[in-house]
Amino acid sequence: MIIRIVTAILFVAILVSIVAYARGYRLDVSSTAITSTGLVAVTSTPRTAKVYVNSELKGITDLSLNLAPGTYTFTVVKEGYFPWQKTVKLKGEIVQSLDAILYPVNSSLNPLTNIGIVKAIPIGTESDRIILFSDNSPKVPTEEPALPEPTPSSDGSTAGIYVYDASRRVISFLPNLQRIISYDKIGPALNPLDLEIVFSPDGKQMIVFTVETTTENTRSTYRQYNEYYPRYTPPESFIQALLVNIDEADGTPLNITETVESLMDAWTQTKDRQLSTLTKAMDVPLGDFFKETTHILDISQDKTRILYQATASASLAPILKQPLIGSNQTSEVRNTEPNNVYLYDVKEDKNYPIISGSEAQKQSLPILHPNSKNIIFNESKSISISDFDGKNKYKVYSGPFDPRFFAISSDGRIFVLTNLNPELAKFGDLYAVGIR
Repeated sequence: MIIRIVTAILFVAILVSIVAYARGYRLDVSSTAITSTGLVAVTSTPRTAKVYVNSELKGITDLSLNLAPGTYTFTVVKEGYFPWQKTVKLKGEIVQSLDAILYPVNSSLNPLTNIGIVKAIPIGTESDRIILFSDNSPKVPTEEPALPEPTPSSDGSTAGIYVYDASRRVISFLPNLQRIISYDKIGPALNPLDLEIVFSPDGKQMIVFTVETTTENTRSTYRQYNEYYPRYTPPESFIQALLVNIDEADGTPLNITETVESLMDAWTQTKDRQLSTLTKAMDVPLGDFFKETTHILDISQDKTRILYQATASASLAPILKQPLIGSNQTSEVRNTEPNNVYLYDVKEDKNYPIISGSEAQKQSLPILHPNSKNIIFNESKSISISDFDGKNKYKVYSGPFDPRFFAISSDGRIFVLTNLNPELAKFGDLYAVGIR
């Protein structure tokens, strides 16, 4: 009987010890007392990066650490990459996950086209398809590397509007670059800069507007389309409106100048329904807030984060009474100011300031990375990337590029327009900036 009792007591003691250990309790030798600890799980992309805790090397990723409650600064370092840093206040029995996405100090630059591009507009924010406006001036023969070549029209001209599809790899039997309409089908002596486009809700059609000639300094950006709140209104002064099928090679446009407003009204209604369905699927309880006081810039691929620009002063009512256990500890704001850009985390009910209104006026508005964890900024003279909460911001590209355009593919390549030989070529071409 005594043996059974002792065995039972030992079993219970061992079970309690195992449970306590799993919950982070450890024996503090200095105080000879059992104290609670917190667990920190540090991961990185790419892996095998060094992890420093308060400047002391603790190991390499992926790494799990049991630490006493307190404030710690974690630094993740890998040769050739920007360092990543996060300060957290650790509590006992709490698991804190830190996921460091590292980006190389030196990015790569790869040419994608060789047609001389005047301007470019992406179809969507994280888009593999980009509309390109080629140069409409006579070409000078050059010796260039073999790149996707456009198909000339019957008169031998290759000038026109193209679609570049990054999802079509080189081994595909479908070309990456395809002309969808030649300039001679739009109008004579055409300046591509005098064309504006609006995409249909499904991205399969676009309206090409011919507008009155404007001065170069008024064209501050080529991004004239937003996936979530598109500007479905015609330009203030346009000469004609043509409907073009994006998937049709060298198609014939349909003149809809007289009926364009009716079509755009129908597109607006379709987009409103799509956005309403999306926000309901995301279970966003702040639907009125986003509809009435914001301009949505982007929604993350995993549908958990919303990047937006405030259009009026407003307050975000808290949805969660208490922060989720182990949630991100970056400071948030609940009061928004006009023109400032914010990111709202739907799952954690947190709202992070990203850039001020004054900064937003000096650069193109940011977009979300397809990984849903980073934000990309076009800062006119450089391209930067940060965590989704605005922290760990670094310049990943500061070479030459046209600041009026940038886009990102589904695989994380940044697209820019740049001219690496301005003495020979009047316009640049499309390049991919590799940041992985």
